Amino acid sequence: MQSQISRYGKAINIQATCHKFRHTFARLSVEASAGIFELQAILGHTSMEMVKHYVNLFSDDVIRKHKEFTPIENINKKRVRN
Repeated sequence: MQSQISRYGKAINIQATCHKFRHTFARLSVEASAGIFELQAILGHTSMEMVKHYVNLFSDDVIRKHKEFTPIENINKKRVRN
């Protein structure tokens, strides 16, 4: 499988690997608001540290998404509405 993916990548002038596909899947899943615990199960990781490694949880994208659901922000929004 890896040799075919590499060959297809070369045909379109990119470096393609199975690992890059896995990493991209994880990253795009988190950016689309996938739960990290579900992602951990899908990827088959036994520790959350490996999930962090795959998706780089401290990226700007994830921090921005976190602000949408953080309890502190939501509490402040509720107080302003009341």
